[in-house]
Amino acid sequence: MPSISYNSIYKRALSRIKDLELATYTEADFYDSLKEWLHSSTASPLFRKKFQLFSLDDEIMRVTFELANSVDDDFDKNFVINILAKGVIINYFPSKLESTRNIAFAVGGSQEKVLLNTYSKNMERLKQLEKEYDLELSRHGWYFGEYGESNG
Repeated sequence: MPSISYNSIYKRALSRIKDLELATYTEADFYDSLKEWLHSSTASPLFRKKFQLFSLDDEIMRVTFELANSVDDDFDKNFVINILAKGVIINYFPSKLESTRNIAFAVGGSQEKVLLNTYSKNMERLKQLEKEYDLELSRHGWYFGEYGESNG
C-alpha cells in the first residue's frame, strides 16, 4: 500500500505559490496552516470516492492510500501528490484573497477599485482552479476504470 510524506505534498504546492507573506509565519504556524489546508483538501466526496483506503497520519506526517482504480505505485503516488498539492493551493487561496480584500477597503479612493478588480480576477482564478481540480479527479476515473474498463 503506497504512502507519501506530507513534505512531498507541501513541496509541490509551495513550488506553485509565490507568496512572501508565508515567510513571515513561525515554523509551527506555517506547518499548522499547511496541515489544515491539506486536511481540507481531502473533504471532497469526489476526492474520497477515488480511494479504497485513505488515511492522514499527522504524527508521522504521512498519507497512506489505495486508489480504487490503481495504475501502479509510481503513477498513483504522483497523482495523489499532485491532486493534494492542488487542494492545498485551493484551500490556501481564499485566506490570501480575503486579506487582499480587507486591504482594499483600507486603501480607499481610485486605488480601491484597482485592488477590488484584482480581487474579482483572483476569485475567477480560484473558481478555475477548483474546476481544474474536479476535472482532474473526474478524468482519473474516466481513464482508469470508473467509466471505461482500462487500467493503464
